[in-house]
Amino acid sequence: MKDIVIIDLETTGTDYKFDKIIEVAAVKVKNLQVVDEYCSFVNPERKLSREIINITGIEDSDLEDAPKIDAVMNQLDDFLNGDPLVAHNMDFDRSFLEKNGLEATYLDSLDLACMLYPRESKHTQEYLLEKLCGTTYEAHRALEDVKNLHTLYKKLLERIDSVDERLKKEIRDALKPTDWGFKELFSESSGKEDSYLTPKAEESKFCPKSLPSEASGVPMAHLMSWLFYTETGNMSGLSYWVRRKYENFFKDVRIRKCKGKCNYFNKNERLF
Repeated sequence: MKDIVIIDLETTGTDYKFDKIIEVAAVKVKNLQVVDEYCSFVNPERKLSREIINITGIEDSDLEDAPKIDAVMNQLDDFLNGDPLVAHNMDFDRSFLEKNGLEATYLDSLDLACMLYPRESKHTQEYLLEKLCGTTYEAHRALEDVKNLHTLYKKLLERIDSVDERLKKEIRDALKPTDWGFKELFSESSGKEDSYLTPKAEESKFCPKSLPSEASGVPMAHLMSWLFYTETGNMSGLSYWVRRKYENFFKDVRIRKCKGKCNYFNKNERLF
């Protein structure tokens, strides 16, 4: 998926039910290159708080003559032209966009980052840009944010390209029954055929062959466990943030593992 639109919003606050969008920025990416951009202030028809002015640098005077939200959503819809939308922590942006009537395919680069870099202590855009890309992050203006996310997105795709082909195949097999929007990123062959399991992982055969039905909605957690385990041979080093974010998924895995052990002893069946 190399044809996307990366988006970011500035708002009067974090509550989509009450707060308003004050700036929208988006860049159209084709073959990983930015080919077009859109940016507009939005008149929220209310005064900004001093806190938001300090965070964003946007003043009330910047918004007085700006178009209202309906006009901006129409312009944004035309700009998208059906391409999927990508944001980091998309739940925030999606809540505001859907409230204002924008229908789109929404994808979250945060999920992709958690899956590909499970040992990182944080997965914020600021942290990952500095850690992975060596880019100093200057946040809270929408157009600068989307350009920074474009840089991070390219780094995430480089990580996918480095994954061994046999591991990619297991990932593709696990994703077949899901509708996760990023799954096509794993469809292209890298040509790498090296052994991807550590001796310890090879010996214990941890990698499950199917998703627990209870967790089918979060395939990135399952794939994240694969990628981490192939490098370390155990799960204990998963970052605390990742384990908390996907705690229900890992609870499902533990339950199934315990049930599998019971089956192994009672019926001589294997878990995986």
